[in-house]
Amino acid sequence: MRIHDKDWAVYDLLGDTQLSSGNIPMALKYYSKAAQLTDNPEMKNKFMELYKKEKKDTKIAFLCLPVYENFLKDIAEVLSLTYDTKLVVTEDIKTLQEAVRWADIIWLEWANEMAIFVTKNIPELSKKKVICRLHSYEALTDFPERIDWTKIDHLIFVAKHTQEIFRELHKTLDIPNVKEHVISNGIDLDRFKFTLHKPGYNLAVAAIIGHKKDPTMWIQLLAKLKRIDKNYKLHIAGEFENFRYKVYFNYSIKEVDLEENMILHGWVKDIEKFLEDKNFVLSTSIHEGHPYNIMEGMARGIKPIILNYRGAKEQWPNDLIYNTLDEALEIITNKSYDSESYRAFVELNYSLEKQIVEIYRLIKSIDDKTYNTQKTSVSVISNKDVVEDKNKENLEKAKSADEIKDYYDNFLERLKYDHIRENPRHSRVKDTLSKLVRPYIKVLDIGCGTGITSYFMASKGAIVTAIDLSDKLIEFAKQNSYHSNITYIVADATKLELNRSDFDLITIVDSMEHIPQNIVNDLFKVIKNHSNSSTVIYLNIPDARYQTFLRNNYPDRLQIVDETYYLDFLFKKFGEIGFEPIYVNIYGLDVPYQYDEIVFVTKEYLENTYNVEFSKYK
Repeated sequence: MRIHDKDWAVYDLLGDTQLSSGNIPMALKYYSKAAQLTDNPEMKNKFMELYKKEKKDTKIAFLCLPVYENFLKDIAEVLSLTYDTKLVVTEDIKTLQEAVRWADIIWLEWANEMAIFVTKNIPELSKKKVICRLHSYEALTDFPERIDWTKIDHLIFVAKHTQEIFRELHKTLDIPNVKEHVISNGIDLDRFKFTLHKPGYNLAVAAIIGHKKDPTMWIQLLAKLKRIDKNYKLHIAGEFENFRYKVYFNYSIKEVDLEENMILHGWVKDIEKFLEDKNFVLSTSIHEGHPYNIMEGMARGIKPIILNYRGAKEQWPNDLIYNTLDEALEIITNKSYDSESYRAFVELNYSLEKQIVEIYRLIKSIDDKTYNTQKTSVSVISNKDVVEDKNKENLEKAKSADEIKDYYDNFLERLKYDHIRENPRHSRVKDTLSKLVRPYIKVLDIGCGTGITSYFMASKGAIVTAIDLSDKLIEFAKQNSYHSNITYIVADATKLELNRSDFDLITIVDSMEHIPQNIVNDLFKVIKNHSNSSTVIYLNIPDARYQTFLRNNYPDRLQIVDETYYLDFLFKKFGEIGFEPIYVNIYGLDVPYQYDEIVFVTKEYLENTYNVEFSKYK
C-alpha cells in the first residue's frame, strides 16, 4: 500500500519508477513535488533537466462546459508539464474560437452540446488534431448523431461497456476514420488518505439527488436496515436535482419513520471529512460510465455497496455488487470487511498514473513522428530457414538454471517497483486477461515473477497457482499479496510436476523468452502434462522483430537469457501438444511490433466452447 505522508525522497523514487515506465508527465509531477520539499539543489536540477528535455512546444486546448470540468483538471494539470496546455471552461463562443486557433491538439471533454457546436461552427478545427472523450450519458442521447465526426480523430470511452452501448444505440453512425480507445478514469491517490475502516452503522451517499441515482432505493434500503438495527443511518451529501425529489423525500422520510436515520447534509465541500466516520459508500445508480464516488470511497478504505448497473461486474469486485435489496442487506450486514483490499484494488486498477500514461501515449502518437527510421529496422522475419538458423545460434548461448536463478534473485530490486508504478505492458496484459479470467477458475501462472499478473487474476476471483524459479521473487510476491486464493511455489518451469491437469487457464507472461532454447521442449511437456482439452493458454512474449532490433542495437537492455521465439516456431510447438491459436495480437507500446500476445486452445475446446470474443485470428 502507498505511503500517504511522503518526504522528498519518496517522491524522487516515485518519479524514477514513472520515468522507467515511460510515464514522463507523472515522473515530472513527482520530481516537482520532491524539489519543492527539499533544498537539495541536485533534486531541483534533476527536475529541470528532464523538464527541459521533455517539454514540447505542442499546444493542447482542453475545452469543457462549466460544471463538467471536475474529471479533467488532473489531466490538464499533469500534461502541462510536457505540453503547452490551456484548460478552457466556458460557454463563450469567442473564447472557444480563440482556443481552437491557438492549439495544435483539441480535447473535447464530453460528447455533448459543446462538441456539437465546436465541430460544426469553428472552421479552423479541420486543421487540428481532435480528441473527444465520452463519459456516459452522452451515449444515451442523440448528441452523437449531431456531432461532425469528420473533424474528430480519436474518441475516448471511459469504460468498455459505454463503448458497447454507444455502438448499440448508434448503429447507423458511420465513423470509420475515428480511432476508438478505452481509458479508465483514474484518481490522484495522494488526495485520498487511507484509514482503516471497520463494519458499522453509517452509510454514505455523495451524489446529486436525482433519477439517475435512484434515490427511492435509499429509503427502501434504510427502512429494511432499521428493522435489523435502529442505529443504521444514511448520510447524504448532495443537493436535489429538482423539487420533485425534495417533496418526495420530505414526505417519505416521515411516512417510513426515518427522520432520525436519514441525514441530509446538502452540498458538502470537504468530502474527506464527510467520509471520515462512514463505514459504507452506497451506489444505487442505474447507469454509470466509470463512477468516481466508488473509487474515492474505496481509496479511503471504505466498503462500497454497488448496484449491478451494466458494466459494474467488469469494473468492481463482484462480491460488492448487488441486484436486489436483500443482496445489498447481506453485503452490509455480513462480517466480511477488508479495508486494505478496497484501497489496494483502486491502487492496482484506477490510479492517476495509469490513466495519464495511456493518455500520454495517445497524445504522443499524435505528436511524435520521430520513429520512422526505427520502423524499418524491425522488418518482418518469418522465413522458416531463418528461424531455424536463429534458434541454432541461440542454443550456443544457453545458460544453466543456477545462473538464471541467481540473476533473477538479484533482479528483484528492479522488478519490485512494478508494485508501485503502472507498467503500460501490464495494463495490456490485464486487459486481455480480464476477458479470460472468471471467478473460481483454476490458473497456472508460469514464471510469475513478483506476482503482478497472479495478483490481478486472484483479484478477479481465480484460484491461482503461481510458480517461479527465483525464491526471492516468490518471497516478495507472498509479502505483497493479501489474496488467500494464490499459492506460490518455487519451481523450475521446465521440471514442474504438480501431478494435476485440471487447470482451466495457463498463463505465460514475460517468461518464455527467458527459458533457454535447449530446454524449451521440456516446458512444452510440462504444459501438456498440466492441461486438458478445456484448458486455455495465454502467452505474452516479445516479438521476434523487436528482440532482433534490441540485440543488434541495444544489447544492454536484454536480460541474462532473452531468446528470440518466432511465431512459426511457437505455433509448431504448441501444435505438437494439441493447441492451436485462436487469437494473435502483435502490438507496440513505444514502437511497432514489440510484443506478441496469443491465446491457444485445443480443437475440442474450439468445437465445443469457442469464445467469439477471441475470433480475431483464424
